[in-house]
Amino acid sequence: MPRRRLSSFALALALGFALARPASADVIHLKDGGALEGTAKEDGAVYVITLASGATVRVPKDKVDSIEAKPLPARPPASAAPAGGPAAPGADKLPAAPESPKGADGRPLLGWTYSDPFQGFRIRLPYHWIEGKAGQGAAATFTARSGEGYLPRLAVLPRGSGASVVDAAAQLRQQFAAGFPGITLLPDRPLSIGGRSAIQFEATFNSEGNALHGVQTCIEGAGVKYFLLFTGPQSGYEPFASAIKASIESFQCLPLDAVPADARDKFRQSLDRGMAAYKTSHTEDAVREFQAAAAAVPQHPVPHRNLAALYGTLKNVDAALKEYQALVNLTPDNPEAWFNLASMYRQKQKYEDATATYEKVLLLDPEFAEAHMNLGALYELKGQTEKALASLKRAVELDPNSASAHFNLGQVHLERADGASARREFERTLELAPDHKLAKEQLEKLKQLGK
Repeated sequence: MPRRRLSSFALALALGFALARPASADVIHLKDGGALEGTAKEDGAVYVITLASGATVRVPKDKVDSIEAKPLPARPPASAAPAGGPAAPGADKLPAAPESPKGADGRPLLGWTYSDPFQGFRIRLPYHWIEGKAGQGAAATFTARSGEGYLPRLAVLPRGSGASVVDAAAQLRQQFAAGFPGITLLPDRPLSIGGRSAIQFEATFNSEGNALHGVQTCIEGAGVKYFLLFTGPQSGYEPFASAIKASIESFQCLPLDAVPADARDKFRQSLDRGMAAYKTSHTEDAVREFQAAAAAVPQHPVPHRNLAALYGTLKNVDAALKEYQALVNLTPDNPEAWFNLASMYRQKQKYEDATATYEKVLLLDPEFAEAHMNLGALYELKGQTEKALASLKRAVELDPNSASAHFNLGQVHLERADGASARREFERTLELAPDHKLAKEQLEKLKQLGK
């Protein structure tokens, strides 16, 4: 379709597109190590938390450790040999993972690779999974991106290498048995993971009335053991069970001496000070310390991710863009990092770069709904209406509860002079977001035009 000159009405439509941005919401940290994301309001002795899906969860105040009202940088990695054994994982009352897609050979498709040279491991994540806030003692925690219900998660905990892997797994079983009365523990499975001896067992148990399924794995590393702790809902576990196990079996140990001891010490100290400064709102100090951590261990992604989040909060788009560029160089198959980089290009009005980068996101993860939505909005701004229509239809298919996707799709229908379809999308937008001002305005304009 040839590019046409926009009337003032059409220009208003084009500028009215809503684009998804990196997530920002209250983060409610629970005392059991879990976390919820949503909007928290007090109601007597409980917090009422509205999740992104619109569902609400009531959490007693005495179960809540803290509430963060802005995006959190990653917490620093735990020491390779902290005191005590692995803590039993909690479970987040967040959306559950969809069924994991499979390749032509029937094996589950895995997503991007997380690598931690500081703690000495690498792991490929299940499809659609992202890095979350690390729990107590965890070097890293990963969760499904979206869904409805419980959000399954996988935590990686390095521990000192004292007992044998068999004895370490037995101690872990004892901790679960003591911590969850009535737990059902399945027999141990000896495994070889990345050429290392490992023991894995599964368990079903209840935590605060929630029926959970666990897959717990102990791997013998070089001078350190790694505990990989998976927790998810019993209901619906089977659709993603094969992907969880494939992810665990992709785990590889990296040389712990790849980072010199003095650099490791400086990295840990700088990251710790940076987190302390961030938590007390000393932003400039936090930036300086995260920069020092990045200089000490340039190949570690966490300082760059923290800096990007902080610069985004400070509206320093140039600096945030630079850090996201560093992050995608370190994690080139991470669709979330590419998505955030695309969003920085979009904020800089570098629309060609933003379009190419959103397209890169969809090569890595074809079911990334927000990338489809933002790409559709950019296509429309560039006059590529049919490409915009296809992208936004796909966004709505993948996330039917996204008010922004429905609104943007309505905008494209208006551009195509399809008033009936536009009305349907704007009405759906208001069902999902009753205060959506632009949708109300567009419906009123359609009414005035008799459409």
